[in-house]
Amino acid sequence: MGATSAIGSAVMKHFIGWAFAAVLCTAAIGARAVETGSAQEGHTMAKQVCSKCHAVESGDAYSPNLLAPTFDEIAGTPGMTETALFAALRTSHKEMPNLILSSDEIANLSAYILSLKQ
Repeated sequence: MGATSAIGSAVMKHFIGWAFAAVLCTAAIGARAVETGSAQEGHTMAKQVCSKCHAVESGDAYSPNLLAPTFDEIAGTPGMTETALFAALRTSHKEMPNLILSSDEIANLSAYILSLKQ
């Protein structure tokens, strides 16, 4: 019974270590999520960079590339948050050019997109 208790204790310490690491990662992501960008700067960038494929203006019904969702559609996606946009814009998509955006640019684009939520 003593050996089983020691193993259980080691497993619990290992689990607590992983849980603590997960909490730190979550806190880091959460801290990043509260940094809000400029919707105005995001709108300017969207017109310059994103509008070749996406409808970036509120109320636009169709994107120039019909496979690209409008920014209104992206904003209206259930569960869409700055963190979700940050992850999406950091991940490559085969349908989308590989844009290399700074964290500030992503924050600005995210602020603009989220400003379109209705």
